[in-house]
Amino acid sequence: MAELLRVENLKTYYNTLRGIVRAVDGVSFTLRKGEVLGIAGESGSGKSTLAWSLLGLVPPPGYVKEGHIYLDGMDITRMSEAELRKKVRWKKISMVFQGAMNALTPVYTVGRQIEEVFKIHAPHMGKQEVWNRIYELLESVGLHRSIAHRYPHELSGGQKQRVVIAMALALEPDIVIADEPTTALDVVVQAQILNLLKRLQREKGLSIILITHDLGVIAELAETVMIMYAGKMVEYGPADLVFTRPKHPYTEALLKAIPRLRGPVDKLIYIPGQPPDLTRPPPGCKFAPRCPLAMDECHEKEPPLFKLVDGRLSACWLNRNEALEAGG
Repeated sequence: MAELLRVENLKTYYNTLRGIVRAVDGVSFTLRKGEVLGIAGESGSGKSTLAWSLLGLVPPPGYVKEGHIYLDGMDITRMSEAELRKKVRWKKISMVFQGAMNALTPVYTVGRQIEEVFKIHAPHMGKQEVWNRIYELLESVGLHRSIAHRYPHELSGGQKQRVVIAMALALEPDIVIADEPTTALDVVVQAQILNLLKRLQREKGLSIILITHDLGVIAELAETVMIMYAGKMVEYGPADLVFTRPKHPYTEALLKAIPRLRGPVDKLIYIPGQPPDLTRPPPGCKFAPRCPLAMDECHEKEPPLFKLVDGRLSACWLNRNEALEAGG
């Protein structure tokens, strides 16, 4: 599959009164056409900041410190705000923002809000053409066209989530970022939204970046998994390998914290301690203070991303003996 997106050594920081927060600190990955990449990690690991960086929407006082984001060969980190709006946002890459209710304006109807996308990004389209497209979009996500004339407060949580997905698809982008698309939804509606995303990905050939703390959601959709911790990528590889044979202790700990439907019922494992303060991260491996397998070296020297024999990447000193090479 052709490569659509390549991120190289991306660093996104926030200037605060307490110091510089290294929210995304040297992340690199690729996304191919039609691929679903799942990004998981605890709250504060840098997942949403990474997504905002890909759209050039990092909120102040945040900024992209260094690195490159190549979208169809274009380095969007070198683009102006006008170029990003004209060439990238919603046309090449769009986003389903976390919390559908917060992403919708309560005083505008659904149709009016989707219409705004076309007014800003496709001003050449006529009014009737725009509204025909709005009805088509709503029907494509399983909603009746009458929803276009209703206000957000008149819709259920699942309907609002479908509306936000429809908005993201308005200009038929190649990549859709879904940031916690099932948060605050009951399990039945969660399943409906996941099935909708799977259908859209299959029918439209979408590339999807799925951001969540729920590894069960990633297991349902993603082909490739990135695990983030304290702003860094600690494991990256095919979903089946990451879930069945994790190579990083943090990934293993996350998987052990998931309740099992089948098999023996054991006491759930939790990860002790707290994620580090990103204004003053600990030396060495950022996970070392919470890691049951940590060695002296882990507290002193930060591990590189080791490329393993099975093609995965893992930032753990325990993997060095089976690594083909080390970098980054």
